[in-house]
Amino acid sequence: MPSNTQLPPDTPESFAPESLSASDNPPEQHRSISDTALTIAAENWKPAVDLCCPHPARIRDFLLGGENSYAIDRAWCAEQLRIMPSLRRIYRDERGFLLRAIRAALQEHGIDRFLAIDTGLPSAGSLHKLVLPNDSGRVVYTDHDPVVIAHLSLLADQHPEHLACVPGAFTYPGTILSADDTKLLLAPRSPVGLVLVGVLDRIEDTHELTNALQCYTERLPAGSLVIVTHATVDGLDPADPADRALTEQMHRVCRAYATRHMPSRYLRTAEEVRHILSGLHLVDPGITFTANWHTTPAKGAPRPVESLCLAAVAEVPSVRQPHGEAATSGRLSRCA
Repeated sequence: MPSNTQLPPDTPESFAPESLSASDNPPEQHRSISDTALTIAAENWKPAVDLCCPHPARIRDFLLGGENSYAIDRAWCAEQLRIMPSLRRIYRDERGFLLRAIRAALQEHGIDRFLAIDTGLPSAGSLHKLVLPNDSGRVVYTDHDPVVIAHLSLLADQHPEHLACVPGAFTYPGTILSADDTKLLLAPRSPVGLVLVGVLDRIEDTHELTNALQCYTERLPAGSLVIVTHATVDGLDPADPADRALTEQMHRVCRAYATRHMPSRYLRTAEEVRHILSGLHLVDPGITFTANWHTTPAKGAPRPVESLCLAAVAEVPSVRQPHGEAATSGRLSRCA
């Protein structure tokens, strides 16, 4: 199910992001779309409210132990948990990675300002809990759903100096990048964290995904971090019956997302994610599974591969490099 991005075609007059100074402009082959073009494209985006079907944000909230789901979301989760009993752990492993990545950004990179895209409903384990103790800490939450934005707005009203929320969609970068709160976040031109957890695997077309991501990363100051996750079955052994069963379960759950007005989930390999992030510098340990990014699983715990979700943190370099040819050549093959 392709997404509905409406990015205008590249033209010579719309290559360089207008927010960058001449000294900050990326190399010619790396430039994408101007701020003006992104703003025009953003005008085509219309948020939609759908209360009659399960919603990804409420599903995530329920599986993480939250209390903001509806009966229809819980019924959907019950069916998927019947198909894949480990689904709740997959979401918790992903959330655990996010919180470890935020701590690493704060403690090891000195980054305390974050732009979190399609963040979903706020919960007890939200990243702002780690950021708020820092006097200069700030988080701009974004989401494409008006109901989620309403929840985030209430939260932002409680912490106006540290939190803001912006309605927008990742695949319409202008909806987010042209917002005043985002501009304020980026204005100091010091590194920030771009959080894309549970976002990239909603987009089927790799070319579209890579172009959208580039719109953000080329506007981030050098030293910024991009924190990503991506659903996968990479690493499972097709010769092992248990792994084959887990692969089939994952495919069935991914297909189920598309049956009730929700975006489907698309699986990619670690190598595909590496191509999408080309031009950025992967932070150690590179692309791995959410369950073992900066942690050692306890003895007797499930194998990290069973988290079925890739995790990576990548740094924006001071000298921008063009994306690799494979990352911009169109769709890459999916996991089998």
